[in-house]
Amino acid sequence: MRKFPAAVSILALAGLSLVACSTSSPIAACERPDSGAAIADLIDISGETGAVPEISVNLPEDASTGYATEKTVFADVEPGDGDALSEMDQIATIDMAFYDAKGNFVISTAFDGTSQPQTMENWLLQFPGLEDALTCAQAGTRMVVGLGAEGVSDEAREQYAMQGFPQDGSLIAVVDVTDVYPRAAWGSPQYNASTNMPSVVRGPDGRPGITVPDKSAPDELAVETLLKGDGKKVASGDAAVLRYTGVLWDTGEVFDSAWEQGGALVMSGEMIEGFSRAIEGQTVGSQVLAVIPPELGYGDQGNESIPADSTLVFVIDIVGIQE
Repeated sequence: MRKFPAAVSILALAGLSLVACSTSSPIAACERPDSGAAIADLIDISGETGAVPEISVNLPEDASTGYATEKTVFADVEPGDGDALSEMDQIATIDMAFYDAKGNFVISTAFDGTSQPQTMENWLLQFPGLEDALTCAQAGTRMVVGLGAEGVSDEAREQYAMQGFPQDGSLIAVVDVTDVYPRAAWGSPQYNASTNMPSVVRGPDGRPGITVPDKSAPDELAVETLLKGDGKKVASGDAAVLRYTGVLWDTGEVFDSAWEQGGALVMSGEMIEGFSRAIEGQTVGSQVLAVIPPELGYGDQGNESIPADSTLVFVIDIVGIQE
């Protein structure tokens, strides 16, 4: 398993564009709100797919200060037909580009298929004005958004100031919702007979809690399917989209959690062997418990908050696969 970075800026994290496989995920349909604004008539968007969009602002010549709005307004330029963002703690892959009031480019994600999936709550910490615009947006949607002064947090303006981010006034954003995922595994509960494995409970949002038994750790890789999903089977080399929590067997201490970071992990070839083996052959929608011995983890080297020769415990929710 690769080293998981600490939380960084949301624009830096928004770096794998994901395409959902066919599966009966539990995402509820919902009705897209209407901001009641004609912003689409004011903003022209151009540019090729896979590149940062360009915009022009159609305003009267006497509008010297450029585009202005007091509240968030938005319009779907290209409506999507995929799963909808019905809850703000769902995971989605999103690209965003921001422009000043006159349409000058300021900052963006890459728009090149490298954006990482995040919860909408993560985006709203920096751009609270996006909540209405993202509500019930379907995968495949491109929208244009006008953000008033209160739609952008002071922290975001300060963080991106070096990139020329305006320190006051309105902003224009082009938002592409590439894909939408459930927040957690949704499969059917499975019976497991083992008495030497950690116990797992799930909160209302699906977040796992892990209790390690006061026993010696298994000597070999031990894997249990806690929830059995009905989606595609994960094969070697697949870029599975995962939410996980990892704890140390010896102490029960959490050393890493995608839940805490507000995002998801996309499997790559950099995973530790035990983690990859635990996922292969599982199905999308499943939750997996894995106990990984040191030789299939970080061995005698350890890794940051993981001491040398540590047995690792993971609870992993498989919520999608990158095609």
